[in-house]
Amino acid sequence: MDERHDALAALAVHGANVQRGQVVALGAALGQEELVRAIAAESYRRGAVFVDVQYFDPLVKRARIEYADPETLDFVPSWYGARFDAIADRRDARINLTGVTERDALAGLDPALVGRDQLPYVKEIPRIVSERTTNWTIVPCPHPAWGALVHPDLDGDGAYEKLWDEVWHVLRLDEDDPKRAWDVRMATLRRNADQLAARRFDAVS
Repeated sequence: MDERHDALAALAVHGANVQRGQVVALGAALGQEELVRAIAAESYRRGAVFVDVQYFDPLVKRARIEYADPETLDFVPSWYGARFDAIADRRDARINLTGVTERDALAGLDPALVGRDQLPYVKEIPRIVSERTTNWTIVPCPHPAWGALVHPDLDGDGAYEKLWDEVWHVLRLDEDDPKRAWDVRMATLRRNADQLAARRFDAVS
């Protein structure tokens, strides 16, 4: 196992503020299993009661868009939304992994059809975010396919390592204490947001 995933997992669980007794809903794509396992281990160390992993396969999505009846492409099973509602009702935690795992998975398909199938997006998420019923974070997961996409001038290993270097820096994992660095940054953002809100209120009144 790449030890970098352990460091990234620790930061992800800290960012989601996972609490003892919470379920951690973990969304990922196939190809991100290593980071998923590291996050699961870190979540359980933090006291999570269960880590509920939901994998998405972009090539299955491609098969649907290619071969399914176009009139069915906006169908989403009711239990997808019910899962998120249940997590929100319990006041649980959510961690979602991002990043390319299958380059050009939807290449050559009709954009209008692609737009009809919005999964893995689920319509319940914006409401849950606005209601603040879950603590959550989104975490980038380096993958060779992503590295090749953003660094086409490098060979496979070189592109992947370059992507890791960039993610490592952007996520402040090169700091002596990455968790504290993010806590300080978030405190600054909240303070700035409060000041902007106060100025807007003064201007309106």
